[in-house]
Amino acid sequence: MKITDVKIRTLVGIDDKPGMIYDNKKVVRVAPTDIHLGFKKKGHISVTHVPQPDGTYRITQNFLLIETDEGITGVVGPISNPMPPVYILTYLKPILLGQDPWNVERLWDIMYRACVNGRKGENMQAISYVDCALWDIRGKACGLPLYKLLGGKVQEKIPAYANTAGYPQDPESIKEAVRDLISRGFTAIKWGVSYGPAAGDEGMNRTVETVRLLREAAGKNVRLMLDAWSSWDVRYTMRIAERLKEYDLAWIEEPVMADLTESYAYLNERCPIPISGGEHEYTRWGFKRLLDVDACALYQPDPAWSGGISETARIIALISAYDRQVSLHNSLPSLGVHMSCSYSSSLVPVAEYLMLVGEASQYFLKTPCRPLDGYFTPPEASGIGLDIDESKVYESFYMEA
Repeated sequence: MKITDVKIRTLVGIDDKPGMIYDNKKVVRVAPTDIHLGFKKKGHISVTHVPQPDGTYRITQNFLLIETDEGITGVVGPISNPMPPVYILTYLKPILLGQDPWNVERLWDIMYRACVNGRKGENMQAISYVDCALWDIRGKACGLPLYKLLGGKVQEKIPAYANTAGYPQDPESIKEAVRDLISRGFTAIKWGVSYGPAAGDEGMNRTVETVRLLREAAGKNVRLMLDAWSSWDVRYTMRIAERLKEYDLAWIEEPVMADLTESYAYLNERCPIPISGGEHEYTRWGFKRLLDVDACALYQPDPAWSGGISETARIIALISAYDRQVSLHNSLPSLGVHMSCSYSSSLVPVAEYLMLVGEASQYFLKTPCRPLDGYFTPPEASGIGLDIDESKVYESFYMEA
């Protein structure tokens, strides 16, 4: 088998029943740039619905397609950020054309060595998407779902936790959201915080009040987590953790910027609430630096970002050797669930579901992967399960290099 083409296909859909959507213009969410007063980050979210005059929403997403001479196409998407498609078409496509897609390890190493400036960030994300598409080809060629290629199910199903990024933050909405999630079987909920150090004591008081409302609505048996999205600092985290410890939080996620390894280690040793991180770390070497200083109690690589399926399997094995736990950041639900169910519950105890972004990111898929009664099971379709439902495509075009 040989790779004959590498394409980025841009899909456009018209969603007339979007339900609740992630609107980053309306939701107050803490961001790393908040320390610069008066500056508001104008970010890119590939799955954002854009309202149209007729009341519908236009949704645009990029998918990677790797075609072969045997008619099997590896499909991965949507791609989370704007630059990986450019990197794929300009740097990686020339490496891949004519190669045997079965040689996944060889191709990963060639891409890594050929692109030494792409070891982290969106360039490594590009390598990750390619690696995942190669695994998708392998699964389709064998007629097997990804989890069977990874060694089969270790967990028949895995508990899902609800990531509520984009949810309204007013008290009534918080209580209503928690009640709704519990009624749908979720036993763990992660809430994104709205305030950081720049908001001062007033912002801290509001965050504490939000957590109080969450615990009150959830009761004692639901696990609660906070996501600070790299927007706090050590002093702020220690102060607020002292006030939050009575609410029995499972973890505080990404309290400081990703490169502050020693700060993570300091907090993991001294903070009264467990620390998680790693969503914005890449490759086994990046995670080894975190593990060597015991930076986190729980690590969160994303297989679509941190190096692909091949590298994330190595990262998870490394984490297991340090006797820490994993909960994959789950930007592509099917992918994360396949990998999560391939490991024991003592190593990978829970899987993330982004309630709003996860729904939007699966708009074009034939077989969306969603939790049922609070649990995920991996898809049974051959490969990863990210093939496109053409009936959802209003228009499409191929990106030029």
